[in-house]
Amino acid sequence: MPSQQPTIEQLREVINSIDLYSQEGFSKIGAISRLTLSALNSSSPSIRQKEDIQAALRAICGIADTVENCINAEAETVECNHINGENFYKPNSDLNGGIHNEQLN
Repeated sequence: MPSQQPTIEQLREVINSIDLYSQEGFSKIGAISRLTLSALNSSSPSIRQKEDIQAALRAICGIADTVENCINAEAETVECNHINGENFYKPNSDLNGGIHNEQLN
């Protein structure tokens, strides 16, 4: 038996949650990335700086995974989640920031 269609209010709540997760996660990723780039651009990073850079990159991976999982879980609540095998990106589409399919693989 097919499930019921989500209501407008349910969709609105999910979109708000997804927006919250993306803003929080991506702002953290951006801040950590900028600090990491700054450390890499120093004349000769110390051992401590290299360890900090490694920790920052691990943090970026962790945040990205968490945000991905949170967004996916929210989308699943209204059966609007991406399913592997579906092609979201369209060649030469502005939706993917100019990235072409061959660059994603």
